[in-house]
Amino acid sequence: MQVCDFPNSYFTWCVDLDQKMSGTITHIPPHPKNMARVPIEARCRITDPGGESTDYTLGGNCKTEKVGVDRDIWVLPNADFNPIYSSKEEFLIIKYFQKNDLHIEHEIKKGASQLERQTGEASDAWTWHRLDLAMTEGRELSVKEVVGAVLNNRRLVVQTEYDTPSGHHVWLEYPAKTTNVNDDVPYYQVDTGPVPFPLDLDAVSNPLESFHLAFVAHWMSDWAEFVVNVPTDVGEGVTVNHYSKSVRVEGTVNRLLEVGTHE
Repeated sequence: MQVCDFPNSYFTWCVDLDQKMSGTITHIPPHPKNMARVPIEARCRITDPGGESTDYTLGGNCKTEKVGVDRDIWVLPNADFNPIYSSKEEFLIIKYFQKNDLHIEHEIKKGASQLERQTGEASDAWTWHRLDLAMTEGRELSVKEVVGAVLNNRRLVVQTEYDTPSGHHVWLEYPAKTTNVNDDVPYYQVDTGPVPFPLDLDAVSNPLESFHLAFVAHWMSDWAEFVVNVPTDVGEGVTVNHYSKSVRVEGTVNRLLEVGTHE
């Protein structure tokens, strides 16, 4: 079957202030135009009870920065930054600071605030944007074949899918990074991420709002457990974003697929 060739897949966007203002920049850039490319970490497709499907693509992690300056590149307080882009031309930008609810001044009064979660229309964020998903053939493996593929350094892609109580179907695709195996008693256990996990999907009107970063593990079976990055109490009324919420999903289909040809 066709799977994503993650090492060769990217999301690219352009901000050109000579053409339009961006709803996501927070400081005055020295150059009005900048283009950025991030690798693709994982994909998610959500099909609602009526049969309509929307694809969501998680971009790779970076840090909040100023581009084109001679010094003081890092925006302080600094944040981890991940974009999620939807096939409905919407975006979610996730920023993880050293603690939650920081009040951060920004240089552009009409620009964006340093929000922990910002959603909007892609056309309001970027002058143009482009998603380039490279697709390749994938072959589903048996447990014994997974063990051999891991020990022989072959590339693997994982697919996990399940249904929610309200009738949504969730399909995830992501590269197998850390994978545990045993060649005496053949087994495998995937432990990998991040993936875009729709937490409390049934409680939101727009599925994009439900996404949090998560790592996923499963053990050759019809379940998967996600450890989700959520606000976490560290005492004295302070919370930080941390992988602290464990969510078990029963009734999953988990498959591992070998990608391409080993060289």
